[in-house]
Amino acid sequence: MIDDPAFHTHPDKMMLVSDALAALQELARHHRRQLRIPVIAITGTNGKTPRKKCYVPHWAPRFVHTPQKAT
Repeated sequence: MIDDPAFHTHPDKMMLVSDALAALQELARHHRRQLRIPVIAITGTNGKTPRKKCYVPHWAPRFVHTPQKAT
């Protein structure tokens, strides 16, 4: 998915859109709706680990926990 015609060099492998970010967000939204499951994200710069350690044991029987690697 690309939003700059100058880089649209392989039409058979690329999809030209007016706004790549908006298109990817819409694609993700569509995918989540097909799954019909809730998505819970704990984000921010402070307090994620303590909250995660508190909530995950309670959610684990019902939800999948996918930890993210530190960057």
